[in-house]
Amino acid sequence: MGRLNLPFAMLADPDFTIAGALELPTFTAGGQRLYSRLTLVVGHGRVEHVFYPIFPPDRHAQQVLAWLRANPAATGVGAFVVEAELMLGDGFDPAAVGAAVTVELCGHWENEGACRWPHNSAIDAERDPARFRTLFVADEADAAGVRDRIETALRSATAWRVVSLSSRPVAEAERALADSLLTGPRSGR
Repeated sequence: MGRLNLPFAMLADPDFTIAGALELPTFTAGGQRLYSRLTLVVGHGRVEHVFYPIFPPDRHAQQVLAWLRANPAATGVGAFVVEAELMLGDGFDPAAVGAAVTVELCGHWENEGACRWPHNSAIDAERDPARFRTLFVADEADAAGVRDRIETALRSATAWRVVSLSSRPVAEAERALADSLLTGPRSGR
């Protein structure tokens, strides 16, 4: 978010107001008061979880991701999958299917910057019918609307025909991709 393009909000508290209100750990070094290293998971307007102390620090990101995966309701953001079987027209560029979804979700297939609903599309055009899937990230409250947008993009095209369309959970083989999208930048939050 902002100039650093971080996928989360940062909090500045130079007067340690929040440290006092939430009894957060601080220490003094070189005559300067500093926060101890900690991670607060905030969702739904409240602190959902606190990681403190941070040890070992080189594995902390994985610990936070594991906790978020195990507690998706804590942040209200999740990863979802829509998949479809498509009959593609002769000589058709299969990449256009993913481009149609990107236009629907982000406004343009060459969108600049972060998209409101980060996603990844893949198509196996060697199959008949072709198998297409979009893995996307959205607030739980937006997920049904995003699914509808993807369905609209897929059903409104004339270069292919939708044979079947369904939603499913993220597969284990897709978990690393989902984690990457979940922790990446999003616009319009």
